[in-house]
Amino acid sequence: MKKLFTLFSAILLAVSVYAQVPQMLSYQAIIRNSDNALISNSSVNMRISVLQGSSNGVVVYEETQNTNTDANGLISIEIGKGITTKGEFAAIDWKTGPYFIRTETTLTKGKTYTIVGTSQLMSVPYALYAESSGTPGPAGPAGETGATGPAGPAGPAGETGATGPAGPAGETGATGPAGPAGPAGPAGETGATGPAGPEGPAGSTKIAFLRDERPSGVHGGSCVGYVWNTRVLNTLGGETSFISLANNRFTLQPGRYFIEVTAPTYAASLSQAKIKAIETNMDVMYGSTTLSNPTSPSIAISIIQGEIIINTPTTFEIQQRCGAERLNIGLGVASSFGTGETYTQAKVTKIE
Repeated sequence: MKKLFTLFSAILLAVSVYAQVPQMLSYQAIIRNSDNALISNSSVNMRISVLQGSSNGVVVYEETQNTNTDANGLISIEIGKGITTKGEFAAIDWKTGPYFIRTETTLTKGKTYTIVGTSQLMSVPYALYAESSGTPGPAGPAGETGATGPAGPAGPAGETGATGPAGPAGETGATGPAGPAGPAGPAGETGATGPAGPEGPAGSTKIAFLRDERPSGVHGGSCVGYVWNTRVLNTLGGETSFISLANNRFTLQPGRYFIEVTAPTYAASLSQAKIKAIETNMDVMYGSTTLSNPTSPSIAISIIQGEIIINTPTTFEIQQRCGAERLNIGLGVASSFGTGETYTQAKVTKIE
C-alpha cells in the first residue's frame, strides 16, 4: 500500500482589522507517495486534529475535509471550516499552549487514514491569541535590509543638438597690387534646405515580446526547490511573423536572433533561469545567478542575454531553478496595485 507524505508550508492567518476575527487557519501541503512522486490532480480525504500540550497531547478539536491536489501536488485548505467531529474551533484557548497540528490523509474515501505527520505551532496566530488573551506584546525588531539588486541597463544616448548659424561675412577691402594668394575666406551662409526625399524601405530588424501577465493580486506561482520549473508565458506582442506561442513555449522560424529575458524570484534563496530547446532537449542559454534570502525576502531577477542561429523551426521553453522551495510566490510576488502583474518577460529580435 502506498503511504502519503506532506511537505508543510507556512501556516498563515488572514486578519481584518475592520471585522470580527476569522476562526480559521490557512494550511497548505504538497502530497507525495512512498516513491517521493507528486500526487497530482487527485482527490484526497483529510482528518485534521489540534493537540494541546505535546505531539501526543489531548485532541481539543478535530475535523475532516475533502479536497483536490493541483498539478504540483499542492492542497490548500482552511482549518476550522471542515466537518467538525470533535470540539469547537472558536473555543480553543490559544494562551494555554503549546498546540500541535496533526494531519491524516488517504486517497480512498472511507479507508484507513495514513498519519502524515504532526507539527508544532511555534507561534500562536496573532489575532486568535489576542481574542482570547488580551493585548499582544510589542513588535519585534526590524529585519536586516536585503541585498541590493543588479544595476539596470544604460539608457539610450540623447539626440544631437542643432548647429548654430554661421557668422556674417567681412567687408570687401580695397584692391591692392597683385600679391601672393591669400588665405581662403570664410564660408558663406548655408542655403535653404531642399524638399524631403521619398521614404526609404523598412529595415530588416523585427522585434517580438513575450510576457507572463496576470490580474492584480495574483502571484507568479510556486518554485519547487532544486528542479527546473517551467515559467509561464501567456502573452505575445510586437512583430509575430516569425514567432508563435503555445503552452508556455515559443517557436522560432529559421534565422538569426538576439534574445533578452528577465525572470524574477522571491525568497527562493539562490536561483537561475535558462532557455531550453525542446526538440534537442539541450540548454541553449543560461541567465545570471541571483540570491533572495528566505529569512529576509526580496525580489531577485535572473537576466538572460544572447544570440542564437537556427536552421529549422525550433521550440523553446524558459525554466527557473530555486535553491529553496517557495509556494505560490517563488516565481514572483504580486504588488496588488490594481494595474495587473507582470513576471517573466522576453524580447526576441530577429536579425536578417
